[in-house]
Amino acid sequence: MATIEVQQAESSGTKGLKGGSLGLLAVIVIGVASTAPGYSLAASIYVFAKTVWDARSTDYGYGTLFGVGTVLVIGTLLLAIGVPLMLWCSKRYPKFFTYRPDPVDLVKDPNSTDTLAAPLGTYTNELATRGKGR
Repeated sequence: MATIEVQQAESSGTKGLKGGSLGLLAVIVIGVASTAPGYSLAASIYVFAKTVWDARSTDYGYGTLFGVGTVLVIGTLLLAIGVPLMLWCSKRYPKFFTYRPDPVDLVKDPNSTDTLAAPLGTYTNELATRGKGR
């Protein structure tokens, strides 16, 4: 199996990958995983274009409006209204659209045998409250 040489960062003595630690399969998996969103986008665009092409027919759906199928008209109107509304909401309520990790004292211990969820905001991590952290 082929290996990829990875140079260790000079500033951090023990951090980073050792040379030869990634095999060919690992490099392929990392490469595909990093380009997978592009493949998903291409497939979604294809499905959207195919649906639009099919929906323009007057036989598609239960009626016609403006000389095309009602499915295409309704879908286009929903996109025309929904996308600007989403953009307006992202500007008007930016706090909703930002990532905020959960506070450490409210996070349930993933190694616990307790599988029941506590009510939201009531669970405290004993390690965090005792000052030990993670």
